[in-house]
Amino acid sequence: MAITLGGAGGGSEVNDQKFINSAESSITTASGETWLQAGTLSTDTTTYPDATSSFSSATYANTSYDITGQGSIPAGMANDGAGNFWICYRNSSYIRKYNSSFVYQNVQIDLGSGNDCEGLFYVASSANTSDGGVAVLYVALPNIGGVKRYNASTGAVMSGYITGAGTVKGVTVDSDNIVWTIASNGNVNKYNASDNSSAGGAFGSAGTGGIFEREGFLWVISSSHVAHKYSKAGSNLSQSFSLNPTSAGTGDQTGVTLTDTNLYYTGSHLAASVGVEKFNIVNAVGLGTSLDEAGSPLYTRIK
Repeated sequence: MAITLGGAGGGSEVNDQKFINSAESSITTASGETWLQAGTLSTDTTTYPDATSSFSSATYANTSYDITGQGSIPAGMANDGAGNFWICYRNSSYIRKYNSSFVYQNVQIDLGSGNDCEGLFYVASSANTSDGGVAVLYVALPNIGGVKRYNASTGAVMSGYITGAGTVKGVTVDSDNIVWTIASNGNVNKYNASDNSSAGGAFGSAGTGGIFEREGFLWVISSSHVAHKYSKAGSNLSQSFSLNPTSAGTGDQTGVTLTDTNLYYTGSHLAASVGVEKFNIVNAVGLGTSLDEAGSPLYTRIK
């Protein structure tokens, strides 16, 4: 509900924040300013073009891709930002490369018997000191409780790997060269990409499958295919969205990857004929987490 007030502005600018003694989700002042209470988001970025928007969710684009005959149990997915995608197949122990329409490009990286991948992430220039800056694929391998790197061009396994990640189900790398993993029990661990050492700061989460990073936040995916938002310090930010538009069942053998505008999702819960689902990224203005001071909620000016 929105209400109109005579004050609350006070010479402020769009994106300013202040605590206001109100219970309303949206406040419009007499001068035309609009303030949105923390914990409320608006996806109407057209009406509020000057307000800072950020990733909030993804909606099914009614588009899927057939990966019939490509491998057994897709459990990890990555992309290079240039239209190339990779999918790793758990029971087949290999990674295959695809174009943007998910047509197989006759490129396969064999992981070796027993290396049943459960997560995948592409890095254009590896920060690991032994890699010489080559493009690598990070591969989550629960059989070793860790993550190995493979040369994205040659398929060669790189020297050294991450250990101590538990029954690892997903992996992502952020712009600070921190490697994040998630285990089947929800534990999120962090490592330094430069030398595979632990970076501390592990925390529990609602996730059991994939993990991805967006705009400084982590999203973990549960077995019911719900993505949950966390701060990198481990705080549950109480923001989530579903990645199961067809109610295809549960499962924690899943893969997720994002481009600038889309999210792609795969997993053992999907029939191979619709083995990759495409979602449209949704940006929103406002803060997704409720905050207050002495009972007064925090508001952000969005107009």
